[in-house]
Amino acid sequence: MPFPSLQLILVDNCPNLRKLPFNAESAKSLKAIVGDPDWWDKLEWDDEATKLAFTTKFNQLYSHSQEDD
Repeated sequence: MPFPSLQLILVDNCPNLRKLPFNAESAKSLKAIVGDPDWWDKLEWDDEATKLAFTTKFNQLYSHSQEDD
């Protein structure tokens, strides 16, 4: 699905979200995807091109409990 104006995706505490409704073209306007690395590692991708396009946009979400450690 194309989302030409989408710039940021924040995923927090959504372990059942396994697939994003995007293709490699959808990553062009996107600046960042923020989420838990464990969630990111479990995502399912239609193809490697899409995975690669979005991997460069991924940033780890930090929780307050992680900052306190």
